[in-house]
Amino acid sequence: MAILNGVGRTAIDPGDLATFDTPPKHTLVQGPARLYRFGKPGGKWWFSAELFNTLKEDFYDAEYGDLPRQKNEDGTLYLRHSLAVSREWNKFAWVSVLKLSAGEELDCFVGPTAEQPEWQNKQDGPALRGGMLQYVIYEIGMVPSRNFSDMSLMSMWQEWS
Repeated sequence: MAILNGVGRTAIDPGDLATFDTPPKHTLVQGPARLYRFGKPGGKWWFSAELFNTLKEDFYDAEYGDLPRQKNEDGTLYLRHSLAVSREWNKFAWVSVLKLSAGEELDCFVGPTAEQPEWQNKQDGPALRGGMLQYVIYEIGMVPSRNFSDMSLMSMWQEWS
């Protein structure tokens, strides 16, 4: 097996610990697998297909389901709360996909996201609950570009429609 970002790291950066609700586990993700990220592919914060599949199911239910449609100005509200991503950190304009083929592995740290303030400059303001699994992937630049793809969030909604 080829560890695409393997440099022997076994400890998470202390500054990243506060983003986890419980201590993250050092993990090797084995292909075939897909991880997703809101933003361009170069960042270290990723999530599993579980959240992406929930988002897709919710989209189909909202568009084609029998329940009355509810107006939701911010289609990213569920994502923002589940991943505890401050509005200042990420506008959710892009979706990146990291695809691992059979025989490829990725070294990362995995654990549930901790609650974070919705706005970093308003610490006493509303909180984002977190709770979904996040994957922190260091040395992401070592992963070959062929393993990544990305699209705008608008393109993703159009593709699903």
